[in-house]
Order: sequence, then C-alpha cells, then structure tokens
Amino acid sequence: MKICRLRLWIELLKNAYYKNESELETLPNIDINIKCGNSLISRFKLDADLKKALKSSKWTIDSYRIAVSTYRNAQNKEQKREMVRLISDIKNDFETNIDTPFKGKLSRARGKVDKLATEINTRKQWGEKIPNKMFKDLEKAAKTLKKLEAERDSIETNKVYEEAFEWRFEFPEVLDDNGNFIGFDVVIGNPPYGLFNKKQNRKVALTTDKLAVELLKQKYPEATGGVINAARIFYAFAIKISSKKGFQCMIIPYGVLTDTTSVKLRKHIFENHSLIKVEAFPERDSTKRRVFEDVKMSTAILLTSSIKTDNSFDIGISYEREISDNRAVFNTIDLVDLNPELVQIPLTDTESFNLLSKIYKTRGVIKLGSITPCLTGEMDMTFGKSALTTNKNDKLLLKGVQLDRFVMKTKQSEISQGDIEFIDEKIFSEIGSAKKIEDSKRKRIALQGLTGVNEKRRIKATLIEENIFLANSCNYLLEPEKYHLLELLGWINSKLVNFTFKARSTSSNVNGYEVDNLPFIRSKKNDVIKTLSSEILALKEKDLNADTSQLERKIDEIIYELFELDKDEIKIIENANA
Repeated sequence: MKICRLRLWIELLKNAYYKNESELETLPNIDINIKCGNSLISRFKLDADLKKALKSSKWTIDSYRIAVSTYRNAQNKEQKREMVRLISDIKNDFETNIDTPFKGKLSRARGKVDKLATEINTRKQWGEKIPNKMFKDLEKAAKTLKKLEAERDSIETNKVYEEAFEWRFEFPEVLDDNGNFIGFDVVIGNPPYGLFNKKQNRKVALTTDKLAVELLKQKYPEATGGVINAARIFYAFAIKISSKKGFQCMIIPYGVLTDTTSVKLRKHIFENHSLIKVEAFPERDSTKRRVFEDVKMSTAILLTSSIKTDNSFDIGISYEREISDNRAVFNTIDLVDLNPELVQIPLTDTESFNLLSKIYKTRGVIKLGSITPCLTGEMDMTFGKSALTTNKNDKLLLKGVQLDRFVMKTKQSEISQGDIEFIDEKIFSEIGSAKKIEDSKRKRIALQGLTGVNEKRRIKATLIEENIFLANSCNYLLEPEKYHLLELLGWINSKLVNFTFKARSTSSNVNGYEVDNLPFIRSKKNDVIKTLSSEILALKEKDLNADTSQLERKIDEIIYELFELDKDEIKIIENANA
C-alpha cells in the first residue's frame, strides 16, 4: 500500500504547477482514498443502521466529511497525522455503536429467553403449575440464542473477517446526512480472474477459506453458478456499492458474457440494470495482440448502469490491443429474445446479429440439443491414463486432433501432434462411465472439442463406427429416433451452422451447450443432405484431401433455402466462413 501511495504522490507531483515564481500549487492529499482490505467481505451490511451510532457519538457525518476534507488539504505532516487520528476515532465510534439487523435479532432472542425464564421463576415462587410447553419454549429459545451467539462470536473472531473492509462507513462522501449509504457514482475495476478453490489447474485457482466462499454465495447469489468466479463476484459487488444512478466499468474474462456459469449475472444485469457498452478482445493466442501479455484469455471491457432501461447497447470487437472503430448496436430485447435461457452476448456485427435473429425465428426451427444432446468423450486423458495402450489389437482411441470435417485420422502420419493410442477395455471398464462405455458401442457423430477462436471453421465433425472410444477433447452425438446421423452430420458441417456457432462462441472450447443451441429444421430435403454426406464420407475415406467442395456446396444451398435467405444474407454467411 505504501508503494501505491508513493506512485500516487509521484503522479501528483508530476501534475503540480507554479501559480507564480515562488508558490507551488499541488493537488490534494487523496492518498487517504488508498485503502487495504478484503473488499468482498464486510462485517456490516450496506443497509446497517447508523442512527444509533450517530446518537451515541459526539461525531456527525458532516464532521466526518470535514475531517477527510481537512486531511486532503492539510498543509503539513502534523495536521495530516492529527486528521488520521480523528478519522480513526470517528470510524471506531461508528463501528462500536452501529446497529445491524443481526444485533436486533440477537437482542430479541435474549429478551425472549429472559422473559420465559422470569415467568417460570415467578410461577415457581407463587407455587403455580408450570405447563410443559413453557419449558419446551424456553429450551427452544435458549438453543436459538446459543446459535446466534455462536454466529456473533464467529463474525467477531473468525479469520475470514480479519481483513474485512467496511464500505458502510469508510467513505463519508457516499453517506447522506443521516448516515445512509447512497453509493458511488462510478465503480471502475480490473478484478482478479480465476475460480475460487478450483481442484484442477490450481495454478490459476484462487485459494480462500470455505466459509468465505459460502459468505460470497449468500451475499451475491446473482454471481453464482458452477465454481465461483472472482470476476463475476466483483462485478455483482460493483453494482451493489453503486448509487441508484451509478455506472460500473470493468475489464473481465469475455466468457462471463457467454458461458453457462455466468447466466445468472447476465440475467441480473438485463432484468435489473442496463448494459451500455462492450469492448471485446477475443484474441488469446498471440502474446503481442492479446490485452494482457501474460494471460492467455479473451477479455472484454463492460460498461453498465444501475438504472433499468430497455435500451440498445454498443459493442466493438478488436483482435488487436486497441479499441475497435467498427461498432455494432444490439437491441437489448432482441438479444434476450434470441436466447432467453442463456442471454449470451454474441461476438458479431449488427448485420450478422440480425441474421442470427432471423435464423432462430424461422418457422420450424428447433435446437439440436432437443433432438440429441451433445456429450463429452468418455476417456478422461488425465484420470484414465492407466487404460491407454499402443497395442493395435485394442480398441482405437480418437482425440480431437484426429477429427476434421467428414474426416477421421487413424495414421500417425496424418496428425500434427501426439500419438495414435488405444484403450484396454478391461481396465477402462473399471474406471470409465458405464453409460458412456455403452455409447461407444454405437455409431455416432464425433466433433472436435477444441478449435481456435480465429479458425474459419469452428465446427469439425465426422461419423465414427461402433466400438471406437473418444477422448474428452472430443464431443459426440448419438443417433436419435426419427433422424439419421448422416443428415445431422451434413447440417453440423454446413456453413450456416458454423456461422451461428462462431457468432455466439468466444472461447476455443466447443462446449456441449453451444452445440445443443445450433439450429435445425426437419424437412424432406434432409434426405438429400443425408445422401450428399454419405458421398462426401466415401470420398474422404479414400483420400483425406479429396475435393468435396461441390457436394458441400449443395448441402449449404439446401439449408439456405430452408431458411429462405436472400443473396445479401447468404453473402454474410459465406464471408464468415471465408
């Protein structure tokens, strides 16, 4: 914190100027605003009542403000030290006397015990009969009091609260004359990225006390979902400490705007507040172009307002370390209507968004997941190592690198990395999922589970035969009733489906829920797609590099026709796949 204050002092000095030849004008001593603590954990809620504290104290909110103002404009160190002591006394006074709902609850519980105990003792003294219910009520009340006292002791002594930061009264500028917390006009942040107490890949996990995680879940339910992500919590926190007309702006992982674990936060923003602007930076692989050189992650700057309006919002997409001049404007209502379950923010321009909206509103459209859900490959390459072999007599294992559009690579010379491996069925039967092992005995569509954000074709799928295992770097679809795998394969590998996937995906993962959301139309024309897919597979089986573009083109044209797309709309999709 001292280093931070030193840097601030240097900046203030750099911006100082001479009013005349001998008098130096400096900026205020705002180093008092640099505070250290756990900003997410507080003993006192923002709505905790300060009235009792103000009545019991010789200090007022106005005197608190004056003390802080005096510090900022102090002319010497002694005056600053005196103000620091005064401010500390005021805050300690508030903290000692602050009235919280918990204190009231504890007082009422203690009062109930005292009342029942007094009544029982009075009846004993007068020789009156005491109903059993009264003893039971006293026992119950005593247990409640004991529980509340234990909770109080936990709050006062638990290490979780050692560095607790009390937003309730740390900044007098955001308190009204009655001591009510009115909030900040603007909250800006670059929160920590990472998952709390993640078991896998602990290098990027944030380790904290389990009680702290539970407290955060209770305090910010709108930011929960999956393993708790710090960036989500901090954004919810930013909204909470803002004023009714406040703004929030943070740079966060872009996944917060698209993934399933962040859906509660997105819905919370759209239903209760307003999204104003998004600056998206999808690049994650190039150290020279991604926002943070040492962080391999797609990021976004998000600007929101506490005020709820049914407005449109502005989005820019840049693959460089700069704000994009190419802007798109999305209507909030249209965005929610496009996918009310996930409320994802697509990585696309206005024309593409409108086309995306039209695709999903087309008559007869259903989502692929309603036919056959996308599942992850059965072989976990970390926990299933004991079942791996190089014996060609064992069952073949396919990894993501071995899959491409209408192609399955089974020779070492055909893959760019890794080795062709096999599975010992006996060993795997003891460690693998019984259901997924059964799935491996069926024909299915296999998809790459990881493709580059900048790749022209993000969806890469092919048909695999029975008794082939898939690594968890692959996804798969089983054949549903009333549909044929070959027609689904043609759809999945089409340009229109690839366009919809690219527009809504911002990470290199091909997530199952994203595949489940891909559009599909049931039609007699799918019989033609089925035949074309079969022909493509036959050609690719003979030669992986066989030119099947004409056959694929026919599939695309059929799908364009089903969605009744015009030339301009087709051009948008073609350009997205070019």
